[in-house]
Parts: sequence; structure tokens; C-alpha cells
Amino acid sequence: PVPHDAYVRLRDEFTARLRAALPVHGVLLTLHGAMATDAEDDVEGDLLRAVRDIVGRDVPLVVSMDLHAAVSASSAALVDGIVGFKTCPHTDYEETGQRSAALLLNAVRAVSSPAVVVHPVPMITPAEAHDTDIGALAPHMNRAQVLADGHQILDVSIFAAQPWLDAARTRWTVAVTYDRTQEEGETAAVQIAGHLAGALEADRESFRVTKTPVDAVWTSILGLSDRPVLVADSGDSPSAGADGNSLDCLSRLIGDGLPSVLATLTDPALARRASLSPTGGEIDGAPLSPAVTVIASSTGHFARMYPAGPVDVGLCAVVRVANATVVVTERPAFMVDTSLFDHVGLDPSDFDVVQVKSAGGFRALWAPISNAIVVVDSLGGSTSRLSDLSFHKVVRPMWPFDKRESVQSGEFT
Repeated sequence: PVPHDAYVRLRDEFTARLRAALPVHGVLLTLHGAMATDAEDDVEGDLLRAVRDIVGRDVPLVVSMDLHAAVSASSAALVDGIVGFKTCPHTDYEETGQRSAALLLNAVRAVSSPAVVVHPVPMITPAEAHDTDIGALAPHMNRAQVLADGHQILDVSIFAAQPWLDAARTRWTVAVTYDRTQEEGETAAVQIAGHLAGALEADRESFRVTKTPVDAVWTSILGLSDRPVLVADSGDSPSAGADGNSLDCLSRLIGDGLPSVLATLTDPALARRASLSPTGGEIDGAPLSPAVTVIASSTGHFARMYPAGPVDVGLCAVVRVANATVVVTERPAFMVDTSLFDHVGLDPSDFDVVQVKSAGGFRALWAPISNAIVVVDSLGGSTSRLSDLSFHKVVRPMWPFDKRESVQSGEFT
């Protein structure tokens, strides 16, 4: 959780700027949707209340949210429109911005009068089950987009909640934004939201994931002919909130005489030691190994392709141990693209195996390099073993923690 005082400073700075901008015709907020502090489980709801207190109820307020948002009923009640990502891996950043901006502008110009209906789906699923290109979610998301006609129904979004958020709002949600000026608009929105929610819950068993045990990683790698083989260290994904410092998967990839491996690791102490050592020198490699050889060092400033923007992962160095070349960073680095490897001058295609600390978001931009993927059931902050985690605030019953009779999705045309 974010320290609450830090969030309050951000909120108060934002609301001060909003007050200074008054009067406004509309407000568009680009939110993630799964932020929590150590004192507030529903940060988005709190921020939206603060915005409403400033602009009033009559000013159109639209939000865009990540597909992994945990949308609370209070947040939905405060906004006129919700637009979510339709892709995972998220490749529709620009399109989501365009859709949400168009929705707001039409409301400001009185072309439409948007309103929101949300329907909860009592399930939490591993992030690997959220792919919209393949797997269980794809047909549901495709169906949702067919139902958004841009006239009566302005947007249909399915939110597969970030599965490591322990909050009362944590569960899948269907959000339908409709036009209040259209006859039967609300009725249609309620029907669509209920239909999609019921279909998702009825299909819940399809959202289970099967991964390769860490002890069997080399058996799986050697069974694939394409190179490089991408090893998804899914339990330790920085883009999912993990620290990137787990050795559960990486330690099993390292060994003399094994095929070449390219990997990453977050370890501030090792990054500092390697950055201060001459190239070619051997240094204390803890916790990676008793000793490693320094190959290169660099600043951690570079431009990330996805999501696009500048990043700083702190001190950064490349070390080698046995068959592995490891990029060690001071702070966690997203691995949903190859930007970090590009930054230090390493080409993943030069290696037999590339360990990618990501639960699945890497697939969009790594596909040109390889489609040979082994997803490992590794330990870490983004583990998919949800039933083993200590959830205290999630509203029960909730799949997969509790048995529950499936809801009938019913007929819908």
C-alpha cells in the first residue's frame, strides 16, 4: 500500500490545481483503478469524491481505467462514464484515451448524457487468465464490444480486478456506460451488464491457470525447439507490483554447462557493487552467487516503449555467472518490453533462454522474438496461488475461495 500521507499530498495538489482552473465544462481522469493506501482501500473513490465536491454534480466526469481496475460501487456512482482498456496485454492506450475523451466531449456538447451501470462478478483470477487474445476472457471481451453500439450503449468494459488487492471492492466487474437520453437505455445497460456478468461467472472454471513447476523448468525448456525460449517468472513481476528480487526461478536456470540465459534481478546492494567495480572484475555476487564477473555498468535512465515514457531503475549493471548474463538494477524494472535489455546493449535473440519477470503482459511486444514460452509457477509478490494468500477484506463468497453455484447466463440477443 502507498503511505496515506503521500497520497493525500498528491490528491491535495491535484484538487488545488482543479480549483484554480474553475470554471470547467468537464473533467476526464486517467486512473489505474487499483490503488490503495495504508488507510484507504478505495483511493479512486476518495479522489472522485474530492473532484465532485469541487465541480459539482452537473459537470460531466468521465474516467478511463486499466483492465485490472477494481471498480467500487461508490466510484461508479460518482462518474458519468467509465471506459476501460479492452486489451491485455494493454496495447490500446491511445484508443482508450480517444474513446474516453470523445465520451466526455459529447457529454459537454450535449450530444449525449452518459450514465453508468456496474455489475459485480464474485471471482478473482490469476493475471495469466486475463489475456484478451487467447484464453477464456477473449470471447467475453469480444462479445462486450459487439454490444457497444455507440448510440444507446456508449461503452462496455470488463474489469478483471488486480488479484493482489485485499479490499472489499476486489472482484471482477462489468461496467456499461449508456445514454440517458435514449429510450430504454438504462434497461438495456442493466440487461447487458447482468448478462455478461452471469456469463463470466458461469465460465469461471475456464479461468484456472496451469504453470510449470520451478523444478521442471529445464525439462520444459529442452522440450521446445525454438530459440530463445522465454521463461515467464510470473510470481515476481514488477509490472504487477512485485519487487523483482526473487531467485526462485532464476536460481534454477543458472549452472555450468547449461544453455545460455539472459535474466534480470532487482538487488540494490549488488547493483551498487557492480557499478563501482571495473569491467571484467570479479566481485561478491550475493545473493546471486558467491562471485560474479562485471560485464558492464550503466545509469538506469532510459525510455521505455511500453507503457511509453522515461524511467529510472537506479544503478544498473550487467554481470555474468556460469551460463547466465544478468542485468541487475537498483529498483524494479518492468519487463513488458525489451527496453532494459536494449538500454544495456543486449539482444535477447542472442541467448537460448530469456527469463522475463512478467505474469503475461510481455506477450504483446516479445512475440517477434519468440513464441516459445514456459510460464513458471514461481514464488514472489505476484504469485498466482491466490488461495494461499491471506485475504482479509475480500467480500465472501468469492471464487476460487468458496464453492458457489454458477449463475445462469440466460438468453440474450
